[in-house]
Amino acid sequence: MTQFQLPEQVLKFARRNTTGESAGVLAVQLTQKGRMRLGPEKPWAPFQATQVISAKAVEFEWTARVKLAPFLWVKVLDAYQSQRGKLGVKLWGVIPVASAQGPSIDQGEIQRYLAELPWCPNAFFENSTLNFKELEEDTVRVWFANEQTYVDLIFDAHGDIMCSRSETRVREGVGRQPWVGVFEEYLEIAGMRLPLRATVRWDTPDGPFEYWQGEIVSIKVFRVSGEDQQEVHKG
Repeated sequence: MTQFQLPEQVLKFARRNTTGESAGVLAVQLTQKGRMRLGPEKPWAPFQATQVISAKAVEFEWTARVKLAPFLWVKVLDAYQSQRGKLGVKLWGVIPVASAQGPSIDQGEIQRYLAELPWCPNAFFENSTLNFKELEEDTVRVWFANEQTYVDLIFDAHGDIMCSRSETRVREGVGRQPWVGVFEEYLEIAGMRLPLRATVRWDTPDGPFEYWQGEIVSIKVFRVSGEDQQEVHKG
């Protein structure tokens, strides 16, 4: 897909958030910190994570160390690679305690990639497998392969993506439920403008259940010409 085939909102966003310095980007690697929880009544658990997002294909890998208690931690793998979703948890990074696969996992991981496109804005130019449809003045739908595997990108008055949302993502044990990611505090880093912070929630019949809060610590950019890394410094 060329930039001239992109919806106007997406084209403006991509042009604004990428520069000549970010040309030829193959992928970005984000170092993150934050906290997550498994249920509305469950405690928050801090995590440190590394996420690699491809600019060329619908592929990513998120690997996190999540501290559950003193001396108790798990390694979490969340990924979409080779057209398959992967989800696994290992106690102390060694003992498997949970894993999941199948069509609903595949769909969910694709939707995660689509929802997190603001963290790899070059993908709008480089990933020709993405499909777009303008829904409203501030909303563009993006999907991959199957139109039901979509995410709606919602733009604010400044043209930044402030929210990603889907009604078709499957929540384990529940079924389809509205799923929402919110992005905040765009910063210029490594030749791109990226949101520093994000939160993710399910909109349940009992109210919002926010289960993930994270921020970028550093970013490494893989280019055709090489790679470089930059720490996040807030003014």
